[in-house]
Amino acid sequence: MTISTEKITNVKLYRMSTPEHDCPWGRRAVNLLTEQGIPFEDIKLRSPEEIATFKAKYGVTTTPQIFFGAERIGGYTELAEHLKVKAEKAEYSYTPVIALFSTAGLMTLATSLGMTGFMGISLSMLASLKLMDLKSFTESFEKYDLITKRFKLYGKAYPFAELAIALGFLSGITPLVTGVGALVAGVSGAVSVFKAVYIDKMALNCACVGGNSKAPLGVVSFAENAIMAGMGAMLTFSSLTGTAVEFRKPLAVLPASVSMNHDSIDRQGTLNHGSMDHSSMDLGPADKDYDLRFIDAMIPHHEGAVIMAKSVLERSQRSELRQLATEIINAQNQEIDQMRQWRKAWYPKASDTPMAWHSQMKHMMAMSPEQISTMRMDVDLGAADAEFDLRFLNAMIPHHEAAVIMARDLRQKSKRPEMQLLAQNVLTSQQAEIEQMRKWRRTWYGR
Repeated sequence: MTISTEKITNVKLYRMSTPEHDCPWGRRAVNLLTEQGIPFEDIKLRSPEEIATFKAKYGVTTTPQIFFGAERIGGYTELAEHLKVKAEKAEYSYTPVIALFSTAGLMTLATSLGMTGFMGISLSMLASLKLMDLKSFTESFEKYDLITKRFKLYGKAYPFAELAIALGFLSGITPLVTGVGALVAGVSGAVSVFKAVYIDKMALNCACVGGNSKAPLGVVSFAENAIMAGMGAMLTFSSLTGTAVEFRKPLAVLPASVSMNHDSIDRQGTLNHGSMDHSSMDLGPADKDYDLRFIDAMIPHHEGAVIMAKSVLERSQRSELRQLATEIINAQNQEIDQMRQWRKAWYPKASDTPMAWHSQMKHMMAMSPEQISTMRMDVDLGAADAEFDLRFLNAMIPHHEAAVIMARDLRQKSKRPEMQLLAQNVLTSQQAEIEQMRKWRRTWYGR
């Protein structure tokens, strides 16, 4: 039911109508007053200065504003309520946001890039949408972004900065710069959105997916900026302190090509050596945490050798191989215990989670369960059949070769005499065992 409009007089409508932007809510107010047959004075605010002066004079934060004589009715929605008619709803759509982040998520899953990869892909796509119509984006962004309101150049530079941050997340280059940039952009964006939506109660479209989108400014926009700020803070902290922050599965302690599974050894006991690339192991630079990373890599590696050696005691009938397995179990369990003691003494504040060097991000991160399994070089040696011993030799030889490579790296980079002695022991014992296993393989299997 509508109210009588005959006695409504001296109506003034103040609305934003600049060359760059004709406020849609102002146009809705014009249409509503016209439909109701209410005469009104259409006062267009033509410049940012006029808009700012009007808001300051009447103590309001948004336009349009409708006055019935000296009484301020409010904006379009308040006008519709006053006239007891149904207000039009904003033409909002989350479809662009859902499409973008769904695509980014699928790309992340396909490439196994993890959380930083997801953020890098998402920000790259968002930046490209902004750059398609930079002018439109800047005009929309300026309505709520606090920095752009004071420095217009920031709005024009923002998509380029966002793209640089995205590429930093994806490439791992200059993690500190990437982290600080993401932190600053995320915090300023989150504060701007929160103020516009929850304090100033502004009904605006979000410029995050370009200036012409119908995505509403609100919780999604705030969450996007908050997540970017959080990841930027963690990446900055990680870069400055070397403390592990696990956004993304580490790419290096052992590469994926070094990992083994039951498919690595066929029924004839042949190991696919072509998939092994020991040269690409990366324990990181000779910094204060190098020994921690070595210990955290070598402990699961030794554990993998112990697991395989125990299989020999359960399934092999050859006394020579059983003796070797016993020696491996005793020696490597002893070294595991020693390394755990060193870790506790040298790195008392370190997390219990094993640490790895991220070769692309150039800092330390927590190992994932997959990484720990890769370090052990887990392999299914199969049943106690005629080829069991061959499968064991074909698994343990490259396993020892990986330990030799790590020990050589340790000898070059560690400054602790205890670690130097460990490196020499590994080199001496495991190189000798490699040669012995090769001889047995030639003698027993002609290979």
